[in-house]
Amino acid sequence: MTSQREVLRRLHHSYVISRDLRSPEGELAVQVMEGCLAIERSRAIKGGTFVDRWDMGQKLTELRWRALVVAAERGDHARAQLLTQLGQLEVLAVAIRELDTVFRRRESAPSKDPRIAGAAHAVKAVLQHWPPSPAGAFTASEQH
Repeated sequence: MTSQREVLRRLHHSYVISRDLRSPEGELAVQVMEGCLAIERSRAIKGGTFVDRWDMGQKLTELRWRALVVAAERGDHARAQLLTQLGQLEVLAVAIRELDTVFRRRESAPSKDPRIAGAAHAVKAVLQHWPPSPAGAFTASEQH
């Protein structure tokens, strides 16, 4: 049996409302959302076959979800978690930005440009264990 408090907590996690985003924590969550969108919309990701887009999309969706739920919690702990998530996103963004830059400047076929291959390898290395599991991460039962 699930207690009423547990049901309400799960409902709140499932239905983050716009009021939750009108706070300092909400602004940080929106930055996470915008960062994820920017990564997905980068030319190298959209136009190249350098990374598994489905896998990266899943990871970015998970990060978005976590950011929204944490923003709804508010307070110093939530702010710290969101800043950590922004830092994690920045790690990926730096690698994606490098790949995107060399992809845009390519002079020949992307598969033959060693700079693109190196940048793609760096992105894959970052994505392999990204994002790191945050302290207090949701368990599988909390996500459903």
